[in-house]
Amino acid sequence: FITAVTTGTVTTSTVESVTFRELLDDYVKHLNLKKKPSAYVIERCIEAHVKPFFGSKKVVSLRDKDFERYRADRIANDGVTETTVDHDLTYLMAALNLEHKKKPHTRVPVVPTIPKSGVDNVRHGFLDLADYDKVLDKLPISLKCLFVLGYHIGNRKSALLGLKWDQIDFEEGLIRFVRKENGKPVPVFAPIYGDMHDSLRRQKDFRDRKH
Repeated sequence: FITAVTTGTVTTSTVESVTFRELLDDYVKHLNLKKKPSAYVIERCIEAHVKPFFGSKKVVSLRDKDFERYRADRIANDGVTETTVDHDLTYLMAALNLEHKKKPHTRVPVVPTIPKSGVDNVRHGFLDLADYDKVLDKLPISLKCLFVLGYHIGNRKSALLGLKWDQIDFEEGLIRFVRKENGKPVPVFAPIYGDMHDSLRRQKDFRDRKH
């Protein structure tokens, strides 16, 4: 009997009564407790789209047609892409998996398969030099240096936005970053080359004159 319950062949009253609203609420609490950077965005999506459609549904009553109808409604009413719907359903799957990991599996003994669209929207290629010049020409001075650094060394936006002038070594031609490994700071260096030197100098002069 225990095997039948855990494999989903037989359901208990607890399993039969659980709704997606409960699981989604627990999932959002989990994200906030873990201080996940994406928690706010995920919660807004769940509250605006996922919960209104799936919230009152019982987990055991879920069928493939429910996912198909959600996808069709979301695309038709909100004009979103297939990939956006895939992201929505990923949050639903994450809520199910979070509950399923608990032992024993009292509320979600079996995680259903949620079909994906199969659309591959992975970005390919890079901004070529001609387009780089066009974009740079249109940017305000407050963004030019950031854009030049991002194009040349490809660091994450958060790393570039956190740069201080004492990390820029014009004499050595280096930008000094710091990352953590096993809780200890480790220095990382990026070269200053190409347009970077002139752009950094202009930004430094502007900062010194205006601020």
